[in-house]
Amino acid sequence: MFAIIICMTGNGKRAIIIGSGISGFSAGINLLLNGFDVSIYEKNPFYGGCCGAFEENEMIFDHCIHWMIGTLPNSKENKMWSKIHAFDDVDSIYNSPFLSSFVYEGQTLHIHKDYKKNIDEWVNVSIKDRKAIIKLNKQFKHAYNFFASRNIFKRLPFLFNIIKGLFHSRADIAKKFKHPGLKALISTCQNGKCCWTFFLFEYGHFMNGNAGIPEGGSRKVIDNIKTYYEKLGGKLFLNSPVSKINIENKIVKSIEVNGKKIAGDYFISACAPEHTLKTLLNSKYEHCGITKLRKREGKYKTPSFLQINFLCSGDTSNIPISCGFLLEKPLKVGSSEMNYVFIRTYNYDEKLYLRNNKIPLVVFVDQYKEDFKFFENLSHEKYEEEKRHISEMIMKEIETRYPHLKNKLSYISMITPLSFEETFNSPNGAYMGFPIPKGGMFKLLSPKIKGINNLYLASNWLITPGGTPFANISGTRASKQIIKKCK
Repeated sequence: MFAIIICMTGNGKRAIIIGSGISGFSAGINLLLNGFDVSIYEKNPFYGGCCGAFEENEMIFDHCIHWMIGTLPNSKENKMWSKIHAFDDVDSIYNSPFLSSFVYEGQTLHIHKDYKKNIDEWVNVSIKDRKAIIKLNKQFKHAYNFFASRNIFKRLPFLFNIIKGLFHSRADIAKKFKHPGLKALISTCQNGKCCWTFFLFEYGHFMNGNAGIPEGGSRKVIDNIKTYYEKLGGKLFLNSPVSKINIENKIVKSIEVNGKKIAGDYFISACAPEHTLKTLLNSKYEHCGITKLRKREGKYKTPSFLQINFLCSGDTSNIPISCGFLLEKPLKVGSSEMNYVFIRTYNYDEKLYLRNNKIPLVVFVDQYKEDFKFFENLSHEKYEEEKRHISEMIMKEIETRYPHLKNKLSYISMITPLSFEETFNSPNGAYMGFPIPKGGMFKLLSPKIKGINNLYLASNWLITPGGTPFANISGTRASKQIIKKCK
């Protein structure tokens, strides 16, 4: 999303931020709290960037928060969200008993919030995997202790696990199991191609109750942040795409919005950094960190996804909130061959999602640059035809797996990698930043662009592996550099 923030009172300085997602609002709120006057200019007719939900056929479809780190009161992450008032008037947090589930030969396997339940369930399924099960859940125990305890001796083993985990993928861990269902459960427990260490961090937060779903989902969170931003005096302009950043002698003088020049003292671009560099700055400047990661694109492969939205009038109470299953036969989606499907149900928040006795049932499929190129090269007619074909095949697979849902599903819409590129200027339709791949490392990229003195980047792309917490942190980082410079 595009947003621009201009500060005109308090300390007399004006700051312009491009991008009204979490990074943009986070930066804007921090500047407002430090005496800047802020306005936001947004490319789209809605705010929130990738953190949001849309309404179709009177139903709400969320395309961001599947669960959110920082929902445990007084945790470090919670304090970060509280600073921008993300959870104002959120009456409840849904904490699922399962991080992930997978159906194999009629039996649903889970990654439980309580890792001890994993041992009981998995050993009952495959006694021959007992040794591998005990060993893996020992890692989970260490992850739990790291976030739950302040005792250094209880926290220390996890540090060894995360170092080893940098050199393993989900597939590597899954290979240690003989049972096909356990292999599938482990290999699909995390989206994208992040290393095993990232999963351990996620699961550690989840086990400790610091990763839930706020009542109201993405829409409530971003509405709260926007409300607080405006309460502080910030301004928001929608349908206001930035087309150019004007620079003289290493100083940004103005941006151009709908043919008008808007001047400022400091500027933050909170949209996808490569859009800033290639389009708004006309490829005249380079960000060394992003350039280095793009040169290693085979390793730091940025993920997108395809989201298929259905309405369901049947009973979904027996389907876990996030559940995968193997397909009868592989299905081509984009340029990728899909061997399993992952569905998401929304019956945990009927107050928000249940309408006319129907509830969303959504399918998510991992996608990458090659899939984006596939959809991009289709004509409009072929593109729509391909979406219909995919939705029909997926619906048949769901009805085969859950016969009681036959004739209870209706296709509503589909979000493809092309949708993300068109709406959010995301390169190759990516929905998050760079992952932490197997053999990779955590990256904290600079918000500065070499050769420009008063322009800063704020985006989840600057901190691997991206996501909403890092979007928040990135906005704060950029604004702090401006605040420091003004002192």
